[in-house]
Amino acid sequence: MWVMVMRCVFKHHVYLCVVSTALMAGLALTSHTSKAYAQAHNCGSGRGVGTVSGDNKPIVCDSRGTRILSSSRGGDINIDMDEHSREEAAVTVKNGADITIIKKLKVINGKGSGKSGSLPVIKVSNAGKLMLNQEVNVEGAGVKIKKEIVVDGSGSSVTLNGVLKGFERGEVKVSNEGMVVLGEGVKGIEEVKVKINDGGGTVRFDGNVTFNNGSEAGIQITGNGAGKATVMGVGKAGEMVTMTVNGKGGGGDGVGIQMDGAGTADVMRLKIKGSGGMGVRVQNETGTMTLNMVNVSGFTMGVNARSGTVDINGDSKIEVGANGTGIMVSGSGATVKMMGGKIEGKSGGNFGVQGSGGTVMLTSVGIEGFGKGVDMQGGTLKVMGGTVTFEGGKNNYGMKVGSGVTMAELTSVTIEGKGGNGEGKGVIMGGTKMTMNMVNISQVKVGVEVKKGTVNINMGEITFESGNGNYGVHVQNGATANITGATIRGTSGQGTGLYVMGTGSASMMGGTISNVESGVYATGTGNLTINGGTTIQFKNGNGSYGVKVQNGANADLTNVTIKGAGSGKGVWMDGRGTGATGTLNMTGVRISDVAMGVEATGGNLTISGGTNITFKNGDGNYGVRVGSGVTMATLTDVVIKGGGKGKGVIKDGTGEMTMTNGSISNVELGIQVTSGNLTVNGGTMTGVQTGITMSGSGTLMVNSGARIEFTGEHGVKVESGVTSASLTDVRIVGGGSGKGTGVIKGGVRGGMDFWTRWWGFQMLQVGVEATAGRLEIKGN
Repeated sequence: MWVMVMRCVFKHHVYLCVVSTALMAGLALTSHTSKAYAQAHNCGSGRGVGTVSGDNKPIVCDSRGTRILSSSRGGDINIDMDEHSREEAAVTVKNGADITIIKKLKVINGKGSGKSGSLPVIKVSNAGKLMLNQEVNVEGAGVKIKKEIVVDGSGSSVTLNGVLKGFERGEVKVSNEGMVVLGEGVKGIEEVKVKINDGGGTVRFDGNVTFNNGSEAGIQITGNGAGKATVMGVGKAGEMVTMTVNGKGGGGDGVGIQMDGAGTADVMRLKIKGSGGMGVRVQNETGTMTLNMVNVSGFTMGVNARSGTVDINGDSKIEVGANGTGIMVSGSGATVKMMGGKIEGKSGGNFGVQGSGGTVMLTSVGIEGFGKGVDMQGGTLKVMGGTVTFEGGKNNYGMKVGSGVTMAELTSVTIEGKGGNGEGKGVIMGGTKMTMNMVNISQVKVGVEVKKGTVNINMGEITFESGNGNYGVHVQNGATANITGATIRGTSGQGTGLYVMGTGSASMMGGTISNVESGVYATGTGNLTINGGTTIQFKNGNGSYGVKVQNGANADLTNVTIKGAGSGKGVWMDGRGTGATGTLNMTGVRISDVAMGVEATGGNLTISGGTNITFKNGDGNYGVRVGSGVTMATLTDVVIKGGGKGKGVIKDGTGEMTMTNGSISNVELGIQVTSGNLTVNGGTMTGVQTGITMSGSGTLMVNSGARIEFTGEHGVKVESGVTSASLTDVRIVGGGSGKGTGVIKGGVRGGMDFWTRWWGFQMLQVGVEATAGRLEIKGN
């Protein structure tokens, strides 16, 4: 027996050791065999093309280097999972190995010892790289085999260029920055989920792939928030690849990409196509998914966000089918932001964007093809730029803000109805607060309907279709609308520009209302304020008017221009209904081209500040009419000019009326009083046929240098029934032909006092004519 003499050291002493060479050889062989089998098996040798042995054992490649593996006889590579006792995947690539398998891979058996479903089909880790050029078939695999392809770790990757067979209800799992590439040969995936787990990772599409996953998502992103998940398409130059998702029975409930948990995810340069179900579903906790240059089409719902944040940009496009919804925000903690791109409905889609909570922010987004453009029932809404074109229909609308919305802001948005008979509504406000800046609305029945809360409309244009019950802005009971610098325009001269009802309130500063039958209508007990140079132009029509307040509403008009088309009323306060409780204040108002300037039938009326009223020629026309229900009417510095006929002022009822300064000209009768008290302080009447005619009960006082120039029968006529009349410091001038009577006193129950300067009467046939009662004339 050969022996080996070795020097041995034991406790600092040197000895000679005799060791059997056979024993040494056995140790060396055992060490080599164990080391080789643990590191690599069936992985070929050297570089270049290697051959997998025919022992059907698993492939293990664990050393750096690039290698191509083929079969020993040119056929398929078969792996029998019962051919070894260790817990090993069918293919394992790790530690920087770069392997390409060019033959079909078939995995069978796996019924031996070990935990059921404990072994993945393929496992790549620690910067390993594996490319499978042909199909992977696990139809014959046993229960030990879990139908999984696992890619774990940064730099680790699996590229699939063939079909996956037998992987039903299996998974392709990527984690910790690993990557799976779905190559051009992967035409369809049957009931296999592609998952990106903890630590993130990448799924890359190099060609079009179809997922037949039933109700399961084609790609599912989960994890604890570490790392980033990326799903990307890498097609040929200038082309995008398509991920097609088929639900059960060829339709209904498939999901393209689903994100759960936390973390961040990027989806880019990909078409996601379905035939029902959802394109993208995000129900993560606090994470963010970004869709960049992504087209989602064919689904019933394009994007559904239940929590987390979804950012959509890069001219992405969402297209849904009949009764579909482009974007749904269904959770209070969800946020969807979309910049650029389009949301389109086909065959009468339902909602472009729908939200029950959370936050929606749209910037320069085009929405079209839906019955309802944006419907937000809770949370906050912000839309900047872009267009909303919705389908015509009685219950359709461009944007709707529900009662749960705390804030909505629209800026530079164009909203347009399309088709039908203009029956839809541009904006419906039912939340807490909404601001509309430079929003243009057209082809609608109602431009803005304010059901609840406060809406601020700044600039922009609202054009609505003609018809009864059509409005530019409609403010309902308890709501408020503040309009600044906006243009409200009807079509064909019909409809109402601004309609305020019940306890609703509205203000309008600047801007215009035009081409309507009725400019502004306020009915109820709310408040109406119009100022800042607002212009109201209305067309002829049955009962047409510029501004009408009714049933106790309060209105304040300052620096307003109201222009008719030759008929109708400029301003109308109708005190019927709930009683004469409202007030109408007019300051610096300009009224022209009307048949009747101002009419008040109830409440209190104040006109001042250089208000100018010009009305058309007509027997029944007038400048101001104060009806029987008015408690107090005060006119100060008011200019009234007729067209030759008609009356300057008509006073009915038992209330008080005071006129100070101002002027009345070019009318048939300056002032007509049928009852109540009238006081005239100063002012002039010129070009009138008769000045003042007073009948019925009440008193008349004219003083402070008032001047009456008439061309007809009389300057002042006091008829029977008048309690008393007093003219002090009044100048009455006839027409110059020596005809007419300055003052005619009829059967006044009380006395009549007339104090005048020496020039009190000029160019008259009769100065004073008294037929009954007491007359006292004083002069200096």
